[in-house]
Amino acid sequence: MILKFDYRYTIGSLFVKLGYRTNYRKVVRTGLENIPENTAIIYAPNHRNAIIDGFNLVYICQPQQIVFLARADIFKNKLLKWFLSGVKVIPVYRIRDGKENLGKNNEIFATCATILEKNYPICLFPEAKHSPSQHLLPIQKGIPRIALPTEAYTNFKLNINIIPVSTYYTDIHGFLSDVYVNFGKPIKVVNYQSDYENNPNLAINNLRHDLDHQLRNQMVDISNEAYYHFYNYCIDLCGKKIAKKHFADKKDGLIQAYKAIVSKLDYLYANDNPKFLEIIDDFGRAFSILSIHKLSTKDDVEHPQSAISLIIRSILLIIAFPVALAGLANTIFPIAIYIFLRKKIKDEQFISSIRTVMAIFIIPIFYLIQFIVFGCISHNWLLALLYFVTTPFIFYFGCYWRKWVKSTFRAIKVRMFSKKHAEDWLFIKTLINFDI
Repeated sequence: MILKFDYRYTIGSLFVKLGYRTNYRKVVRTGLENIPENTAIIYAPNHRNAIIDGFNLVYICQPQQIVFLARADIFKNKLLKWFLSGVKVIPVYRIRDGKENLGKNNEIFATCATILEKNYPICLFPEAKHSPSQHLLPIQKGIPRIALPTEAYTNFKLNINIIPVSTYYTDIHGFLSDVYVNFGKPIKVVNYQSDYENNPNLAINNLRHDLDHQLRNQMVDISNEAYYHFYNYCIDLCGKKIAKKHFADKKDGLIQAYKAIVSKLDYLYANDNPKFLEIIDDFGRAFSILSIHKLSTKDDVEHPQSAISLIIRSILLIIAFPVALAGLANTIFPIAIYIFLRKKIKDEQFISSIRTVMAIFIIPIFYLIQFIVFGCISHNWLLALLYFVTTPFIFYFGCYWRKWVKSTFRAIKVRMFSKKHAEDWLFIKTLINFDI
């Protein structure tokens, strides 16, 4: 069934693309040239943002229909199980699902082998769980346990390619933020033939090690847990300036700058610890200063805007307010549902997922109901159709307006901070000149 056409996948993928794209301001894709054609592929992404990490591939890799492996506990609900099977998601069992269930993975892995033999791509998150931290968790054995026996069954003629996929969210929980997705150079499973024939466990561990190494080199990996937040302060304050100075010609220059910062700090930590601690202390002090003034390291402290600029921005926002209000008011019930669910969810990693699922299912249904009610009341279905078509655009404008309002208030705070606390502002401005 998983290899056959399923209308649920076709319809679901259309809504996923729409919901995903409306949640992110910009999607930057690099390394697409590393995806081989007409061969078996296993996508191996790092896992930071629950189901959004899967939506990245659905959106970017269209028209490919990717089979995803997901944790088995989400298949307990019958309706959800029906939907997941339709969108080509199959369960994989972990120790927390009960030791008695681990044997079921043999059947799942056999299904994956069949899928790969037909040159259908699959996706398995090699960390086996998600974490919002910008740090790669230990790579598990799932991918090697699927890829190596499948290649061995065909005498290593299947040519399975494992594609490491690294993802970076400029604001992992933020609405209308940016996402960077990079496809790394493929790891060819045939290269482990000799190891596997001599010692299967050694081959599994070698492949797992190589996947770990390549993913860490691709992504912004802050492995120094003791100073994790200080690395992020440095990235927030200095990343954009370093990207402009050293990586302006690269599509993913921001990510290259972040990686360079992490690499520089790692080097100092290992080779010049006093200098490292001095830098860390400075960035910690900068964070404390900004926090006192209700600012953050993500604010553009280096370039306070002029009073004239802020006044013009404020006037334009006031003029646009009626349109923004109309857009937000027309979607008030889905917004209220989202706020309610957000308060109920304890794990912040699911915030983006909830928002995207709302955009995929709840909001379109709500707009359809509004269209029918409007038409029945007005008896003017052409006007109702116009209302139905324009409402999503006005709502989207309202979301941007809200974001612009927040950024304007923060820009005002930055200007006030630079004027009233010039000494602290100059200290932070000097700190931003940190270079790689």
